[in-house]
Amino acid sequence: MSHAVRFATYLSLLPKPTEVLSSLTRDYLRDYGIKSVQLFALHTNNQLELKAEAGQPSVFSLPHETAHELEVLEEIISTENVCREIALAGCIHDPRNSLIVTPFSVSTNLLGFFVFEVDSSLEPTKTAKEAYVLFSSLTSLYLTQNKNLGLIQSSKSIDSESDFKLSARQTQILQGMVEGKTNHELATDLGFSVSTIRHETMAIFKALGVSDRKEAAQIAQQMDLI
Repeated sequence: MSHAVRFATYLSLLPKPTEVLSSLTRDYLRDYGIKSVQLFALHTNNQLELKAEAGQPSVFSLPHETAHELEVLEEIISTENVCREIALAGCIHDPRNSLIVTPFSVSTNLLGFFVFEVDSSLEPTKTAKEAYVLFSSLTSLYLTQNKNLGLIQSSKSIDSESDFKLSARQTQILQGMVEGKTNHELATDLGFSVSTIRHETMAIFKALGVSDRKEAAQIAQQMDLI
């Protein structure tokens, strides 16, 4: 806990995003085998964008300011739905590639991911995983609340339909959610793959600021979105 207190005090000095990530690898998570850390923003079209990094990542290395499909990360860590899994577990460990993935989020709104590369000779313990999640949460809070950083745009509240736009495909999927249809049923009805339905669903959650289908359906009905 003393590490967390020192880290919170450090954040009060308003360091830059790259400085924060460097401090994680150099000072606060060094004892847990961290070699590098990357911060990726997740856009509503399921595109990942590398925003900041520290160390020298070698397993999952993407160029800055270049968008990549979310599937690129999922293929690396052998996960079919990283958004769902990370919401359930809080931390994903890929022992094959020695990667740890934690959420970059505020409230229930998933904004992206922290990807930590760890020493392959170490097996992350429960305590280590808890530390990854804790420091990721503190960093997320700092980066999203400090508007001067300009790293990620602040999450906007949804007060009217004009605050955001859903694509025609997403509107169809949202309609299906209201009707209680499963991803497989939606895929059959709309002629898309289940993977496409799943990723569009996560984009809808992000746009609406919700975390599950029930909440999405409720907002859709309350705001006459469909």
